[in-house]
Amino acid sequence: TIADRFRISSISFEQEINADHLYFENKEILLNQVETALKNGKNIILIGPPGTGKSKLAKEICHSFQAQYNMATATSDWSTYETIGGYRPNRDGTLSFQPGLFLDCFKDSKTFLPQNKWLIIDEINRADIDKAFGSLFSALTGDEITLNFQSESGKTIVLKPQQNEHVTVNDYEYIIPEDWRLIGTMNTMDKASLYEMSYAFMRRFAFIPVDVPRNIDVSLIEIYLDLWNIADYAYKED
Repeated sequence: TIADRFRISSISFEQEINADHLYFENKEILLNQVETALKNGKNIILIGPPGTGKSKLAKEICHSFQAQYNMATATSDWSTYETIGGYRPNRDGTLSFQPGLFLDCFKDSKTFLPQNKWLIIDEINRADIDKAFGSLFSALTGDEITLNFQSESGKTIVLKPQQNEHVTVNDYEYIIPEDWRLIGTMNTMDKASLYEMSYAFMRRFAFIPVDVPRNIDVSLIEIYLDLWNIADYAYKED
């Protein structure tokens, strides 16, 4: 029906995360932490050294919950222009509002139909979080916020939480689905070039450690080679 086209797609949190081709020490505990946080309405940040599989795990989380997603890598140049959006010039010299990566998760920019795409931000603390996300702090806690931009119809753009399963289709309202999630990754080994995250931002997330294996030996190498489908790779023990 026409009404179905305007329904926000929902996510079921009953599935278990499938990470069979990824290796983590204490995998069951790690995945249980992720599942529990997401089911309880938390956004999550996977923290740990580089090479531990944080980015791959973030994508597997989305796949397991059958959630479409957008993915981006944060940089120190980020501002609300990249995350929320801003005015950009058209070919005829006029300006029009173009949504950033955050708003792109909630509405198709051409049809204005609602969508529910989760957002993965790799190396999230490389950005100046307060500058890049700004008023989105309030949106992450369920408050309605008014942006200082106008849509092509001349209406002020608003961002608000989902109130029911159907929404009115227009070019100025962005609805955050109740089961939408933001998944970030944070490289704890690169602190010198990272911005400190404010407490106001941190308390909106569950921080879940993804550590390196404690014992790196031949048996661990064999596990990785098998997961990578290169178990016949020749190597020598020293």
